Amino acid sequence: SILPDIEMTECLPSIFPDKVSSEQKESTALLLSQRIDQAVLSSKLSSLVSDGASWCNPNPSDCRETILHTLSNDQSLSISLDKGSSEQKESTVLPPLRRADQAALSSKLSSLISSGASWLTPKPSDEGGTIVHTLSNIQYGSDSHAQSLDIYFPEDIVVAAYEASAKCSTVRHRPVYVHIHGGGWSRGSKDSTFYGGPAMAKSVAYSVGCIAVTPGYRRGAYPNFLYDVAAALRWVKDNIALLGGDLENVFLSGHSAGGHIASLLMLRRATFLDPLGIPPQFLRGVVLLSGVYDLFRPMSVAPIDVKNKWFLLAYVTPAFGSDEQLKRENSPLLLLDPSKGTSTTGNIELQILNILKKDKVVDKELLPNDIQEASGKKTEVNTTDLPPFLLLNASMDMGLDENGQLMAAALSVHTKVSYKVLQNTNHASICWNVETGKIVKRFILENCSKRWGLRGKKDILS
Repeated sequence: SILPDIEMTECLPSIFPDKVSSEQKESTALLLSQRIDQAVLSSKLSSLVSDGASWCNPNPSDCRETILHTLSNDQSLSISLDKGSSEQKESTVLPPLRRADQAALSSKLSSLISSGASWLTPKPSDEGGTIVHTLSNIQYGSDSHAQSLDIYFPEDIVVAAYEASAKCSTVRHRPVYVHIHGGGWSRGSKDSTFYGGPAMAKSVAYSVGCIAVTPGYRRGAYPNFLYDVAAALRWVKDNIALLGGDLENVFLSGHSAGGHIASLLMLRRATFLDPLGIPPQFLRGVVLLSGVYDLFRPMSVAPIDVKNKWFLLAYVTPAFGSDEQLKRENSPLLLLDPSKGTSTTGNIELQILNILKKDKVVDKELLPNDIQEASGKKTEVNTTDLPPFLLLNASMDMGLDENGQLMAAALSVHTKVSYKVLQNTNHASICWNVETGKIVKRFILENCSKRWGLRGKKDILS
């Protein structure tokens, strides 16, 4: 059918949360808050484009301040929302998607927005990269509001949602980076700056062009947070391809307690991932930042072990309780290497007990397998088909670096592992550190499948 040409002005920033001038920011934020109208408009535009309409190259008006955007029936798209230099306008011309994929992307975004998700106001990268657009509060579960996730899109993916080009025959999906925030299993959130989720997501989206996902989860008692993150991974598996993600290049990441969750999901996949249909080869790599891998003594042990006792009382016991068997089967390091087992009994107490019982040395622990056999239970531990791991610790990490080194050594028996301590960082700032971003970027690109051709790896790795 023949479609009329349509010209649009001030409504475009609400559809394309793109670079906008300072004069447009206020109106853009207002329009983004009007979810229902935006969703209807977005859905209608998607329908028109899928029926054969396409965007024309916009040209500044000689008599108006704003740029007009034309929806026609036979043109391709180049978008610029402000009257910048010729170099700026050139940078907005993007590698196009096939029309079918473009329509699916546009339709999926419209569906998420109509279900309650919303665009956050975009901010330019401090690193000089592309603008990243965040679609916030996408529900992946129905049991709690905490079962929601945010998606960080590189700028061109958002613009491409409304681009139609009959001339293009290739699709360039992006690697996907799923980051689990920390907070001792009881604090933090997916969008908290302090807990590092936004920083990690924006870093990989800026520098690599990944689509980054930060899931929230129910904090508090085990095992809700594990089941929630597993459900978020299933949502990614089922939906991210429609949003421009590459299912052959999905990476999992976690910081602090999030590192514990990520590593435990990999080692106990039979409990948490297999029932959801997430295959062993789903993840191309795992990044663990200042993780907790031992629920007894994750921090360096001192003669009077105050730090670990405080950690147990403040974080471990509220989340996991006091059952030692349960804590052992949820300690990734002990699942991999029971010989590294620890106990809640401190060094001083052990020395006193051994003096009192000179005829018999007091064991520091029963090994996990011994306890499991005695109780008739055995935790199934997955050590096959593990993807490559990258473990990072801060130089001022509350003593968690020793735990990280032990975890790296235990994992290296089963898969490829890289480990590094980042100087001049602490337990929180490791997520904001520029060097962290560079190392994670290299890890992603070195472990992507060969078919990923978003950019030349040689150029990006430098």
